[in-house]
Amino acid sequence: MSQPMTRNTATPALDYLLSAALPSQRAELADLAAHQGLMWRCVCRTVNTLNTDACSACEKPRPYTKDVTPPRYEYGELLEDLRDRLAEWFDDEPKERRPAAIGFRVTTEYDDGPAWATWDATAYFTDAWIGTPYPKDFERSGVADALVELGDFEQPQVGDTLIVVVPPPFAPERPEEKGLGREYAYGISDYARAAAEALGDGWGADSGYIGAYGLLWGPGGTPELRLYVDDYDDLVLGWKHYPDRETVTIDLPDGAPSLPAELRTVGKAIAKAARTFLP
Repeated sequence: MSQPMTRNTATPALDYLLSAALPSQRAELADLAAHQGLMWRCVCRTVNTLNTDACSACEKPRPYTKDVTPPRYEYGELLEDLRDRLAEWFDDEPKERRPAAIGFRVTTEYDDGPAWATWDATAYFTDAWIGTPYPKDFERSGVADALVELGDFEQPQVGDTLIVVVPPPFAPERPEEKGLGREYAYGISDYARAAAEALGDGWGADSGYIGAYGLLWGPGGTPELRLYVDDYDDLVLGWKHYPDRETVTIDLPDGAPSLPAELRTVGKAIAKAARTFLP
């Protein structure tokens, strides 16, 4: 019996499949990935990778990336517990479209006063500016238990808003998560993937060990290249197994990219350098 993928390996595996797929296959994979929450679809219908906060086509910001809670409360770990329970709920429903966030309303139907309702929730998707009714009831689930814990901590008031971001399955680390203190919008592996996209069919890219460098390869696996920062703090491209033997320095006149358009520009520069390694 096969084992499920862990959260650390599934997204790189998807990246690998997308880079290896033909254009028609890539579109189908991207559609499925967006449905499952492994990528996000913009209101302009463009499918984007999870490590971007703006659409690669229209550059509109990615919606539903922050929680909305009553301003009186600081839920802390209780909110994170609710988020974990939502992740478990949707992990158990793989054929159901995974929302970017779930909103809860306040009910007064209980005898002990206002409480967060497990029913009539709202699902928010990144390709729409408004939410849609979520048809299922979270009753008798971990989500319901977490909502009770929130209410026991501080009873909600009628009119309060609670919208909780749902983490994607196999989510990559984002800059603000777990105190990582990442200072740049994109990692070196993102540069390599942008180069592979610019180079076209047959080219692929992946992350090196713990993201310290990017890997880039051509049709049939030739050439195999490594993208990394050298001892002089220059971004360079060299052979995968002999990175210091022959290198090309990648010029970043505007510094590290922070927007999708800037990342594409860097990707084109790396692609130009990669072509010099072709036999």
